[in-house]
Amino acid sequence: MKNAIKKRIFVFVILISCISGMFAQINEIKDKSVFSKVNLSSANKNIESEEVVVKETFIPNAQMAMSSPDYHVTAGDVYTLAFAMGTTPVSYTMTVDSSYKIRVANLGIVNAKGLSFLQLKSQVEAIVSKNYPMGGVQFVLLSPAMFNVKVSGDVSSSTEAPAWALSRLSTVVVPLFTDYSSSRDIQVISADGTKKVYDLFLAERNGDFSNNPYLRPGDNIIVSEAKRKVRIDGAVKRPGVYELLDGENLNALVEKYGDGLTPYADTSRIDLLRITNEPEAGKMYYFKDDAIKSDISIDAYDYVKINKSFCNSTEEIEEIIKKCDKDKKTNISFIWSGEDEIEEAVWKRALKNTEISNLSFS
Repeated sequence: MKNAIKKRIFVFVILISCISGMFAQINEIKDKSVFSKVNLSSANKNIESEEVVVKETFIPNAQMAMSSPDYHVTAGDVYTLAFAMGTTPVSYTMTVDSSYKIRVANLGIVNAKGLSFLQLKSQVEAIVSKNYPMGGVQFVLLSPAMFNVKVSGDVSSSTEAPAWALSRLSTVVVPLFTDYSSSRDIQVISADGTKKVYDLFLAERNGDFSNNPYLRPGDNIIVSEAKRKVRIDGAVKRPGVYELLDGENLNALVEKYGDGLTPYADTSRIDLLRITNEPEAGKMYYFKDDAIKSDISIDAYDYVKINKSFCNSTEEIEEIIKKCDKDKKTNISFIWSGEDEIEEAVWKRALKNTEISNLSFS
């Protein structure tokens, strides 16, 4: 009995040693990373190119993969299986090939195609435990696979970009964008020929990660040219450059993309500079309040500015209050640009007999 217990303890120690060795190799891989510096022109931020540092995980992280329910078994993955065959500790290194059929020691074969790591782990442990109930099975991802995906279309250069099973579409294509690349019309053709179109704006703005999928071996990515990129500036919550879809014009640009007006917006002064489309190119248009509601047409590369409410006289304050009361607005904000401090009696007098409940200025 004592000898059997000693053997069990010995086997357990050996298994622990094997597992420790696995994680030592994983940590060695984890410590290696590659940083790439690129010029990136953001379609949803500023029209000016800005230099950013993109951390690209060219050497995948095994611990991250094992902790993620989204990690799918990939051709090229290397796994280690360890268990006790009676009183004899054994370990196997298993590499996944493109058939995705994995031999579990001499106990069975698992078809890992389409399985996540956790699903594969469960199946492997079940096979071993069925044959060796006291085997103390351990199944570890030692080295996640790397693969290349093709990127072409309206990008700085067609290329094969490195990726792994936790690389999202945006991490590969955004560094390759030009000023004319579409972030709203990106086609991914899978190895089996399936075609899907993705919209990175929806992923970024709304958190819809179904539009920013994980990449897989054999993916062919085609970036389209943007049809209408326009810039909105001034008194909106999210100024920047946006790519409009068909049927979207000034209303969508202000409310959806600009995320609405700021409290200081003066919608009686909306400027639109037309950049292209002769003979209008270079012409400035001036619109008032109804322009947003009437949803005036926006052309590619138009520049729209919603001006802020500035007041430098008591007459202007009274005029703004009258106009806002007429439009049934209950909250007003404006920027005071007069030389002297604004007198409380002035705006209290102007608010008398109105429905306005809140007035603020800076």
